[in-house]
Amino acid sequence: MENNIVSYCCFCLVIPKKEPADLHKLYPMASAKAVRLIGQMLRLEPDARISAEDALNDPYLSKYHDPDDEPICVPVFDFSFEKQVLQLILMLSEAGYFFMFLCMCVCVFLQVSN
Repeated sequence: MENNIVSYCCFCLVIPKKEPADLHKLYPMASAKAVRLIGQMLRLEPDARISAEDALNDPYLSKYHDPDDEPICVPVFDFSFEKQVLQLILMLSEAGYFFMFLCMCVCVFLQVSN
């Protein structure tokens, strides 16, 4: 689990910051409702991403949505590690340990690639 968290942190650090792709151009045949929902599902930040429950209630999926025939997962999946990863990146950056963190990333990458 710890290697997964470090790997995710490394991924977050190395991907370049850029504007999201224009989904209307990528999927010109898709409806505006579909493109909006896809955009909400593809958010990297966990707090900005649409939840499964909200996605099922989205107008695009309304013809498939049947509240009487949709089981609820108990216990709910725990994705809190995503928030922990983002907090770890911020904490290390603010504390001046960014270089040490990059070294950890390289070590993890070398382990994974071997």
